[in-house]
Amino acid sequence: MEANELINVTVEYDTVKMTARHSFGANIYALTDINKGTVSITRDGQMVRQLHDLTVAEYERILLSTAKDAEMIKRFNNEL
Repeated sequence: MEANELINVTVEYDTVKMTARHSFGANIYALTDINKGTVSITRDGQMVRQLHDLTVAEYERILLSTAKDAEMIKRFNNEL
């Protein structure tokens, strides 16, 4: 993604469970478990990737990459 591009993401924080859910559309979201230090990427209800103990820079890169992938899937679905 370009530095000036906007991404559409909805973030829900659960302060009791200590999680953050980043929803990117196209049924794709990243669920961050702060207690466990994990990020799970899910598409259509199926976990497609799980990462552990990321640095802040790695976490940001994963979220931006997931947003970019979700945007491509949304465009593809709109063309069908």
